[in-house]
Amino acid sequence: MDGQHEKDQFSMALYDSRQKRMLGVGACLLGGDDARYGTQRMGVNINYSTRNQLFSNSRHAERSNDQCDKAEIWGLPDTIAEKKNSDIIQHLVEKRRKDHNEAVSILQMDLSSISVDFEALFRETAMDFLQKWSKNKDSFENVSDLTAHSYQDTSDILHKACQTSFLMRQWIKEQDEIYARFESERKIKISAVLRKYTTKLEKISYLMPYDVHRLMDNTAMMINQALLANRCALAKLSLNWMEKYLQMEVFQRKRCEDKLQNWRKNLTS
Repeated sequence: MDGQHEKDQFSMALYDSRQKRMLGVGACLLGGDDARYGTQRMGVNINYSTRNQLFSNSRHAERSNDQCDKAEIWGLPDTIAEKKNSDIIQHLVEKRRKDHNEAVSILQMDLSSISVDFEALFRETAMDFLQKWSKNKDSFENVSDLTAHSYQDTSDILHKACQTSFLMRQWIKEQDEIYARFESERKIKISAVLRKYTTKLEKISYLMPYDVHRLMDNTAMMINQALLANRCALAKLSLNWMEKYLQMEVFQRKRCEDKLQNWRKNLTS
């Protein structure tokens, strides 16, 4: 910038000195008023010449710019190439869809795993109950001929039968409580899994949050229907066991009373 400024100052100084020399030469040749008139006329001519030169340079620059613009326009292609659509969004949607489907599949697997684990607990509890029931039922039914025993022995046998009857009733009650606890624990685990995958599906964002919650509500509704069906089945099972117990108790009580009556008759005869 400093070098360009010095060049401009040097050019202006040369121009001023040249103009002064031309004015001085004209003044010497004409002299007096003619010299002054000539000096003014020469100054006007010089000013016109300078202005014309400036205008000429400006017009030349404009023509050069126009030619450059035309060249750029003519250099443009006749047809505009079609812009290819970016597939980033499509890949993103596809990835979210894949992650969403995988999460739903894992959710179903986790729910199935919970169901399998608790079904095993239900089955194990039922097997233990059946073993105790069968064992005490046999001892309850195998009341021998009371006539071969004394009155005290007969009373002890009847007392033992009453204890067995009480135990069987307690086992039915305990089984109901165990099943209720299993159902409660299973419900807690299922709720935790549903909350976990609700948050996960919302983060994946393949579906809107409203659609995610609707999906989970539908899943929870189907699970609740299954749990309700299981609860009804357990209640029916408990009722069946209680009916069977009452029938057996009534039958055995009648049997014992009949044998006691036979024992008394044999004593009196």
